[in-house]
Amino acid sequence: MIFSSFLGTFCFPQFLNPPYKEEKGKIDIVIEHMQQNIMASVSLKDLASLIFMSPSHFSAMFKNKTGHPPLEYFNHLKIQRACQYLEFTAMPVKELCYELGLDDPFYFSRLFRKYMGESPLSYRKRKRFL
Repeated sequence: MIFSSFLGTFCFPQFLNPPYKEEKGKIDIVIEHMQQNIMASVSLKDLASLIFMSPSHFSAMFKNKTGHPPLEYFNHLKIQRACQYLEFTAMPVKELCYELGLDDPFYFSRLFRKYMGESPLSYRKRKRFL
C-alpha cells in the first residue's frame, strides 16, 4: 500500500503540494505603489520606470488591465481617500488637498466634482446626515 501511495505522488503531483501563489503582476506592483504613495504626485514616466517599461507601453498595458489610464486611476484613488477624510474627519478641504499631494485647492474641488458630481463640502454635509 505504501508503495502504491509513493507511485501516486509521481502520477499526481498536484495533490501532493499546494499550488504556488501566483507572482504579482507588474500592474499590481504599480497599483500597490500608488496606494502606498497616495500623497505624492507622480508622472507617467515615474510609474513606468517602476516596472522598467516605456511610458507608452506601460500606459496601454495598464489601461488594458484596469480600464483606465494610469494617472486617471491614481486620481480615482486620491478621490476615494478624500471621501474617507471628508466622511470621517473634520479636516478642512484645503488641508485635505495638501494631504493628498495636490497643490491647488481649486483644482482639487474641480477634480472632486468631476468624479463625485458634487463639491467636497456638499459631499461632507450629505454624508454627515446619513
